[in-house]
Amino acid sequence: MLGPTSNALHKSYVSVIIPCYNAAKTLPWTLKSLENQSYKDFEVIIINDGSSDKIHEVVDNYLNQSSLNIRYIEQSNSGVSVARNNGLKNANGKYICFLDGDDVYHRGFLELIVKSVENNNIDVSFAYFDRDIESVLNKKEVDNKTTSIINIADIMKTFMYEKENIHFGGFIYKMDIIDKYNISFTAGTKYGEDLEFAWKYLTHCSNGIIIKDKMYGYYNNPLSAVNTVSWNKTDLVEAMIRVKQYMLDENCDYVHNFSGYMLPRTVWTTAKTFAKGKRRDLFKKFATTYPVIKHMKKLAMGAPNRLLRISSALYCLNLWVFYYTIIVVYKNNNK
Repeated sequence: MLGPTSNALHKSYVSVIIPCYNAAKTLPWTLKSLENQSYKDFEVIIINDGSSDKIHEVVDNYLNQSSLNIRYIEQSNSGVSVARNNGLKNANGKYICFLDGDDVYHRGFLELIVKSVENNNIDVSFAYFDRDIESVLNKKEVDNKTTSIINIADIMKTFMYEKENIHFGGFIYKMDIIDKYNISFTAGTKYGEDLEFAWKYLTHCSNGIIIKDKMYGYYNNPLSAVNTVSWNKTDLVEAMIRVKQYMLDENCDYVHNFSGYMLPRTVWTTAKTFAKGKRRDLFKKFATTYPVIKHMKKLAMGAPNRLLRISSALYCLNLWVFYYTIIVVYKNNNK
């Protein structure tokens, strides 16, 4: 590992950790969104995860010309989990935020989310995300649809059921909670490492606030590993299995809700991914490796979404009916 190199002047209140792998083309707009933040007391920790592009030149340019408080670290290619853990080890902030090297913040994001935790003495806060980056960047005012303080069970419920609104990067975390419970990212995990971290963190929270404004801009890169169908997709299931065990070990009351929906929903998503990608081999292997039917039965009986209940019931009747139904549905949706 090389570094860190820095233009840091003081210990910042917030550490924004950015893991990067071949993100030289997108990192400038990420850093620009940080330059435009109305809140200024933060440091930026960039971890170059063995990139083969010229990301160091992008960072050097900002080190020389920008007022951003940047700390730059290089590591051999070890994956996003190791990169984020490296960022945590080097963070000086009281609060931690995570931002990917192709995503952006609305210019009021840090100000609003820091105020939400500081002014209310809460453990966690998060804002909604939008896949339309331009919309996030160009929005002049936010609606400030902030909830009152709510208990952690309701925070977990929202995080579990509002998948379309919530992204790991929209959270702010307290460093003292991370340190106290030694929360970190599981090395070698390609999918679900962010959800695992967030759920483990929430296990130790008492309350929080939800900012129902779209303030995190998520870039869906078609070349990203997230869009590649391979057996590694089961990492997500393994991550949620670890969360369930973690909740049991920590005597978390929400573990029964998690086991009844979040874990089965993850199994459904993985089966759907293999079917949608027409990976019959992986779909069949998944069915014989994991107790898929057990989880599908839970969804068929209790999922809040009607289509989720019906598709899960189809799987229980015949997994290949599920497989071909998913293919047809997504083929028609893409027309």
